Amino acid sequence: MTRRGLVADDGHVDQVNRVRPSLLEDRRAAVAGVGGVFASGRLYVVPGRPAWHTPLTVVTFHLTALATGTLLTGHAPVATAAIGAQLAVWLANLARLGRDRRREWRGTLTLYRHRFAALTAARWALAAGGAAAGLAGAHLAGFALVGTGELIGRYLFFVTVVPLDMPTSFARTPGRRQ
Repeated sequence: MTRRGLVADDGHVDQVNRVRPSLLEDRRAAVAGVGGVFASGRLYVVPGRPAWHTPLTVVTFHLTALATGTLLTGHAPVATAAIGAQLAVWLANLARLGRDRRREWRGTLTLYRHRFAALTAARWALAAGGAAAGLAGAHLAGFALVGTGELIGRYLFFVTVVPLDMPTSFARTPGRRQ
């Protein structure tokens, strides 16, 4: 395959309309990606989940995409900055939750510090290791480490949230047939 087309069996170059997307298509894909990440993150910003009910949730989703995507494309310094920003945003959210004495706010902090402390440490150690690997030129290894850390982080995102109450659609109402 050449930059301008495909080489046929007889040695002639057959022109292909688009071997590589145009800059306009690249930009459209980027805008769609940013919109998709925003929509995914925004789904979790709900009042019934204090740990998630903040713009920091959406920022975290974007930083995850930035950290993994830029490592995969060989831009380790950008990924490293995104990982550092993720840590700062995570700590800011914990500080926000720590200012409130209610069980739902404190519960998330307690889960991170106690029950899930080892996984929390592993998540950030994998992120740091992945950033270091990426900076050393091992982009795929860095991506694997950061990606594994992000999977652990997503797991922690779901298991450390303490809801304000059980949604009524999930609760069985006495005397009512289900």
